[in-house]
Amino acid sequence: MAVTYAETCALQLNCRRTIYVSDDFATGNVTYGSNMFTGCSKLVGAIGYDSGKTSKEYANYNTGYFKTYFTLGENKVELCREPLTTDILNLTGDDDFVAHAPFTVNTAKYSRDLSSSESTWFSLCLPFAYTPNNFNFTAYKLMSASANAVEIEEITGEILAGTPVLFKFKDDVVDVDKKIEISATGANIVKAPVEGAKVTGPDGSSLQLCGTYQTKSFSSEDNNAFILLNNKLMNPARMLATGVTKVGVKPFRAYMTLTAPAQTSSARAFSIGHGGEGNEGTTAIDLLNSVATDDAEYYDINGRRIDAPIKGVNIVRRGNKTMKLIIVY
Repeated sequence: MAVTYAETCALQLNCRRTIYVSDDFATGNVTYGSNMFTGCSKLVGAIGYDSGKTSKEYANYNTGYFKTYFTLGENKVELCREPLTTDILNLTGDDDFVAHAPFTVNTAKYSRDLSSSESTWFSLCLPFAYTPNNFNFTAYKLMSASANAVEIEEITGEILAGTPVLFKFKDDVVDVDKKIEISATGANIVKAPVEGAKVTGPDGSSLQLCGTYQTKSFSSEDNNAFILLNNKLMNPARMLATGVTKVGVKPFRAYMTLTAPAQTSSARAFSIGHGGEGNEGTTAIDLLNSVATDDAEYYDINGRRIDAPIKGVNIVRRGNKTMKLIIVY
């Protein structure tokens, strides 16, 4: 939000004790603002009222009279003074998180219990950076996709704050241990997810990971969205059309969007099904899931049978389907 005239703001602010703004608030275009806070004696932000400090210079939450905040579920936490810092941020998969400005937290934590789920593939999008070393899961990003092949890359380095990713529990993890515990100290919190990896099919269709910090509900209009459910990508619009009353994802999850050029069948580009009977999931997720499937047969690029997928190009045969899985470490 940009303010252009602030000379009379004092008349409106005189009775206020707190003013909250986001990092979008700006006074760079203000032409008259020398008396912006004259008489605003009740106003308290990063500083208390000082009659010698009344100009637009103090219209901020770092060194002025404003504050910003974030909410986690029903809890509201005020932030002001430079640098914006809070002590602890405990995130779960249930409470929505809304931040109005970037800030730093001394200890950031995220926990999620998936022990009751039969799935092995999930999604994640956290507002702080972390490195998935020595975890019980492997994180992946999309590299490329086509009608019969998908390329994924294991993420071994730092996953930047706000990045949506797919992850899979390691093969030796039993159900009771399917829990996520991630923490970081001195973490920089970004207020919104960043754009995830986008892969493009041979016809120009693009598939992209998107993240959310809040519960996201889908409608019958969301024909281009896909959510990860029971190891498959499901289309919310199709699910709603078959009688499901509500479709959505919880906070700190990722979903996919598919963009197709005009007069192109988006389903053909990535073999995306609608989640209906006999047409469940996608080629991409089937490929990912085949890594840990007992009935899958694996061959190297030269046609030699191998016990499990290896780095590089793998030919995966499941029943009458033959697909290509490319793994980059």
